[in-house]
Amino acid sequence: KHQRYIPAVDDLVVGVILDVHAENFTVDVGGPVAAQLPILDFNGATRRNRPQLRHGDVVYARVTLADRDIDPAISCVDNKMKGLGPLKDGYTLRCTTGCARDLLSDTGDKSVLHLLGQHFQYECCLGVNGVCWIKGQSHRETILLKNAVQNYQNIKGMSSAGDADAGLVEKNVKRMVDQ
Repeated sequence: KHQRYIPAVDDLVVGVILDVHAENFTVDVGGPVAAQLPILDFNGATRRNRPQLRHGDVVYARVTLADRDIDPAISCVDNKMKGLGPLKDGYTLRCTTGCARDLLSDTGDKSVLHLLGQHFQYECCLGVNGVCWIKGQSHRETILLKNAVQNYQNIKGMSSAGDADAGLVEKNVKRMVDQ
């Protein structure tokens, strides 16, 4: 439904490092402009002990400043939630912001992430900006998981009936597991 992401404070986003500067990283979060991530905005980061990120690395972060007149700021510091910070390995996938919000809001037994969890052990970071990072126990599983999320997006785009979506997703997941 929604194609373009507009950053808002407290949004959880998955971003890709575009540039490294002395004091911050420039991060693509899918918005109209790139976000700024200070080098010390990581749990336990100091001048000597900071993440060594390069162009193309992926981070999971929270939007801390979002104003239409200045670049958004993001942070990987959060005492309440574990998991913010650099994401290693895995696969980064772009989907629509509407699909991302649907995946985040689905919490029942028929949600695609729950169905995948019944068959695979995996890690998933999903940002409201429409970027999904997913990592399975092997490369093959990671690709299967990526395909399942893409299939879910295609199914959501074609229909508007929730029960039909759940049935198709469950059928696709079982077919992939049997392969």
